[in-house]
Amino acid sequence: MRYSPVAVIPLFQEKERFLGAFQKYIHRKWIYAPKSSFEEFVQLVSNYDCIIKPNKGSLGNGISKLYKNSTNHYRELFESCVNNEMIVEECIYSCDELGAFHPQSLNTIRVYTISNKEKAEVFGSFFRMGVGNSIIDNAHAGGVYAHINVREGIIESDGMDVNGNKFVCHPDSGLKLRGFKIPQWKTIVEVCCEAAKLTDNLITNK
Repeated sequence: MRYSPVAVIPLFQEKERFLGAFQKYIHRKWIYAPKSSFEEFVQLVSNYDCIIKPNKGSLGNGISKLYKNSTNHYRELFESCVNNEMIVEECIYSCDELGAFHPQSLNTIRVYTISNKEKAEVFGSFFRMGVGNSIIDNAHAGGVYAHINVREGIIESDGMDVNGNKFVCHPDSGLKLRGFKIPQWKTIVEVCCEAAKLTDNLITNK
């Protein structure tokens, strides 16, 4: 975010603002506990497995998973989420191809764009995977990442972690990383560029 306009930075530092601004692309139920009722909270966590995360957190810190109907202490949990300014989200899952690398976590693709109101381009991307029993794929939480060739949508590096270790294959699943083709890469690029242009318009129209 060091090269982002000052006006756009809060959209990516505060999850509530991000989820609200990009609701079109979210495709999952979520609430911000301090602005939600106890009834809304119970309805969400009793019907879906959920991820609970700090609104302003980063690097995978403070994230936990709550399985539906796994607790009777709804009031206590809700108050904790309110007091700690937590986002509660319905769990989503990786497609079969990406999930195979590490089924325990949601394995995600980070995409970097540069844009103005008329045009947006992808100039960098990498694939993130969890390791071991972790439910998150963040590198600073022990995950592994690999660079994606943005023209072809193919992983072009070995896996790496923040300690400088390299992995030809995922350390748990044994799946080879370099040469793997990301499913629906063209659609990923199109959606990210569309969202990037939306960001520019959100700033301009404030």
